[in-house]
Amino acid sequence: MKDSFYIGYLPKAPRDLAKVMAVISAFLLTTTIAVSFLLVKSQDAFYPSRFEFGNTRTYEGWYQSHPVPSLIVVGPGLSGLAVNYLLVAEGKHGAEEQLTGLKEGPVRLEGTLIQRDQMRMLEVVSGSVEEGSDAARFHGVESVPLGSVTLRGEIVDSKCFLGVMNPGDKTVHRACATLCIRGDIPPMLVLKNPDQTFEYLLLRGAHGERINQAVLPYVARPVVVEGDLYRHGSWLEVRADPKTIKILR
Repeated sequence: MKDSFYIGYLPKAPRDLAKVMAVISAFLLTTTIAVSFLLVKSQDAFYPSRFEFGNTRTYEGWYQSHPVPSLIVVGPGLSGLAVNYLLVAEGKHGAEEQLTGLKEGPVRLEGTLIQRDQMRMLEVVSGSVEEGSDAARFHGVESVPLGSVTLRGEIVDSKCFLGVMNPGDKTVHRACATLCIRGDIPPMLVLKNPDQTFEYLLLRGAHGERINQAVLPYVARPVVVEGDLYRHGSWLEVRADPKTIKILR
C-alpha cells in the first residue's frame, strides 16, 4: 500500500487503500456497538415507580392538613386500612397554597397518581377540590409516636422520587430536587435496607413544622438525621432539628 496514492476528486480509492479503510471502519463500528452495549448493561435498572401523566381520576376521602396536606382514603380494595395520598400541586409546587382555607373533612378532587411501592401521592388538578359526601366512610389519622431514632439516608423531594422522575435521587437529581423542595414539595428521608428495599419518611422540624428551606444544603447527600419517629396511617414521619443534620463524608 506504500505506493498507493489517492487523490480526493477521483471516483475510487486504490484497491489496497480501500481494503485497509474497510477493515478500520468495520473495527470502529464493532467497537462502538460493543462499548454502547456494555455502557447500557452497566447502568442500574430504574426502580418500578409510576406517574400517570395525563390520566386524572376522581378521588374522595378525608382531607388532613397536618403534618402535610394529604387525602385519607378507606374503601374497597384497601383492606379497610387508611391509605394516605400526599397532595402536591402541578409542577414544582406543594399543595399548601392551593388548599389554603380548606377545612379538614370529606372532600372530592381530581388528581394524577404518583406511586412508589406503597407510598402514594396525588398531583391535584387546580380548582378541582370540593366538599365531599358520605363522610362516614372517611376519617383522619392520629400521629402515633414511635420513639427517638438515628437514621442514615438521603434527603429527596418526594414528588420526583415517588415517580415523576426516574431516577429521582442522588447527585444527578440534586438541582431538580432543590427547586422542588424550595417550591414546598415535602422533603423525604429515604433509607436503603440491606435487602435493597427502601423506607420512606417525611421530614419535618422538631415540632412538626415545615423545614424545606433549612434542608436545602443537605439534599441529595448521604446524611445522618437524629429525631423522633411518628406513624401517620400508612406512612412515617421523622421530626428533627435541621441544625443537627450531618453530612456523611
